[in-house]
Amino acid sequence: MSKQEELDARLQDVLTVIQSVTPPFVPVNAQAMTVVIEWPPGDPGAPAHRHPGGPAFGYVLEGEMLFELEGEPPRAVKAGEAFWEPGGD
Repeated sequence: MSKQEELDARLQDVLTVIQSVTPPFVPVNAQAMTVVIEWPPGDPGAPAHRHPGGPAFGYVLEGEMLFELEGEPPRAVKAGEAFWEPGGD
């Protein structure tokens, strides 16, 4: 078994896919950030806004949040769950 095959076999035991989406075209020189946002309990969070620069991926570490994407009903996203915004929404 090759080293890559060994790694692939090990990853199957420890890797959990939270979500899988196909992002839109990402232009050359695009940038991505990973951030932690810590809203205190009961905080209203960010007001309605858009992400014109591209898609956003999120993962709730603890607690839950109300997530609303334009044209969809609001939904609770709980600890251990992910969400996706395609950008421009």
